[in-house]
Amino acid sequence: MQDELLRGLNIASVAAIAAGAVVASRHRRPDIIGAYIIAAATALGGGVIRDAILGIPAQGPRDPIVLLTIFIAATAAMLLPRALARWTTVVDVLDAIGIGLFNAAGMAIAWAEGAHPALVLLLGSVTAAGGGVIRDVLLGRMPTVMQQSTLFITACLIGGGCGLAARAAGLGMDLVGILTVVITTGVRLLAMRFGWTLAALWDPEDPAQP
Repeated sequence: MQDELLRGLNIASVAAIAAGAVVASRHRRPDIIGAYIIAAATALGGGVIRDAILGIPAQGPRDPIVLLTIFIAATAAMLLPRALARWTTVVDVLDAIGIGLFNAAGMAIAWAEGAHPALVLLLGSVTAAGGGVIRDVLLGRMPTVMQQSTLFITACLIGGGCGLAARAAGLGMDLVGILTVVITTGVRLLAMRFGWTLAALWDPEDPAQP
């Protein structure tokens, strides 16, 4: 039952991330194929980067359900943009859950491949954020996760750090995964709700700065 629930949440999260990528690309006016490429790159990109670092075959593109989900979500975003705009809150919540799930999944796969704890923590964040970085590069803008925006990578690092601590304390992998998902998602949702951000490195209005 637990595996089925996580699988369902993962599919819903992939759908939200793929649909959100299409919405984010609208101002660049891609054609239909371009929109599908952006959706797939965003939903799969982080996992592909993780697997390349670990030296294993990419797993996401091998799952036909994930590929079908991306196709359906991207198509819906193209055909029903106004309806999707009204579901912004739902999409944002699913996106936050997706970040938590991708973070936990990336860490679990890295653990299974024998990675050291620092790399496990890094690859969790790469899995969660890599697709968004690829999306923003394709759209010709500075990646959102590198800007002064609501906590994203920070949420992954906090959730992943708690997961590492729980694993070191002797908790089983299932509980560690659930804890990572809950904390990562919770921090992300709270940041979105209350506008938490990291301080910008430079103040663009300060004439003393380049």
